[in-house]
Amino acid sequence: GLQSVASVRADTLPTGTARLLEVARALVTQPRVLLLDEPSSGLSAAESQTLAALLRELSSSGLTILVVEHDMGFIMDLCSRVVVLDVGEVIADGYPAEVQTDPKVLTAYLGTGGEPREAEEFGPVVVRETATEVGALDSEAGDAAVPAFQLSGVSAGYGSIDVVFDIDLVVKPGEVCALLGPNGAGKSTVLKVASGQLRPHSGIVTIGGRSIADVPTDRLVREGLCVVPEGRGVFPNLTVLENLKMASYAGADLEHILDISFQRFPILGTRARQLAGTLSGGEQQMLAIARALAVKPRILLLDELSMGLAPMIVELLYGVIAQIAQEGLTLLIVEQFAHEVLQVADVAALLVNGRISYSGTPQEIGDVLNAAYLGGAPAV
Repeated sequence: GLQSVASVRADTLPTGTARLLEVARALVTQPRVLLLDEPSSGLSAAESQTLAALLRELSSSGLTILVVEHDMGFIMDLCSRVVVLDVGEVIADGYPAEVQTDPKVLTAYLGTGGEPREAEEFGPVVVRETATEVGALDSEAGDAAVPAFQLSGVSAGYGSIDVVFDIDLVVKPGEVCALLGPNGAGKSTVLKVASGQLRPHSGIVTIGGRSIADVPTDRLVREGLCVVPEGRGVFPNLTVLENLKMASYAGADLEHILDISFQRFPILGTRARQLAGTLSGGEQQMLAIARALAVKPRILLLDELSMGLAPMIVELLYGVIAQIAQEGLTLLIVEQFAHEVLQVADVAALLVNGRISYSGTPQEIGDVLNAAYLGGAPAV
C-alpha cells in the first residue's frame, strides 16, 4: 500500500501510513524476529486494524513477532500468546481468553480485588468537616448553569501526531468527573489540555464559560486551577515543611496551610522535617494533595492518584477526596483503576484509543469496563 506515496516525504505521511513504512523498512533487513514497541500508538481504529492484518500475514509466513503494547484490543485481535507485566513482574502468560479472565490481570487493569502490591506503614487520615476556602476562576464559575470546565471537539497530541480525537467533556461546578481508560489511552493528554499545559490542535477549552486559548497556564493556576500530576510531583530534595511552604507563595498564610495539611494528614505532621523523597509512596501522594489544597483551588485535576499504591492506601486517599467533593470543589480525576474512583464520582467517561467511547453514571460505565480495558472477546 506504499506505492502510491513512494515519492512523498516520510515526515508528511499520515500516522498510519508512516507506521506501515516503519514496518516495511524493518522487513527489508529480512529479519527472523521482528520487535515492535507500541505499534498502535497514535493510530485510529481503522489504522490499527490494517496494521494487525499485516502483522498476522507476516506471522503466518513464519516470521516471529514480539509486540509490546498497551492497546489490549489490538493485542487480543492479533496475538496467539499474551504475557502480562505488572510492576516489572510477569503476572499472566497464556492464550488471550485465559489472560482476559485472569484475576491478577483484572486487578492490575481495573484495580479491584487481589493482594496489595505495596506494603506501607502509614498514619491515620483525618477528614475535616470544615468547608474548603476556594478561589475564583471567573465570576461565572459559581453559576451552576455554566460548566466549571468544558472540552469541545478537542484533538491534541505531540508534534504532528494526535493522540486524542474529538473529545467532548463537560464538568459542572462541584461535580466529580472520573476519566477512565487503560494505560496509553490518552488520559494524561486530556488533563494537560484541560489545564492549559498543552494547546489542542483543534477544538475549544473553556473554564467558567471562558476560553483559555490565550490564557497563560500560570494565570489559570493563580486563579484557582490546580493539578496533582502523575507521579505525585513533590520536590524530593525538600522537606515536607518546605514543600508545603512552596504553596504559601500563592498568598496563603503558612501557619494556616500547615494547620489544614496536618489535620487532614496527621502522618505528615510527624514527618515535617523529613525529605519528601524519603517518604513512602502513599505519604508522598498525601503531601501532593495537601500542597494542592493549600492554594485554595476551585478546580482540582488529579492524574493517576492510585498509581503504585496499595489498595488500602488508595481507599484512604479516596476517603479524603470524597469529603473534598462534598465541600463544593470541582474535580476531574484521571484514573486507570476504576473501583475506588467510581465510588466518589458523579459522572464518568471512558477513554479508549484516544476517543471517549462511553460516558454516563458510574454504575452504567462499570458494566463496560472489562471489555474496554481487556479488549472484549478474544480472537479465535
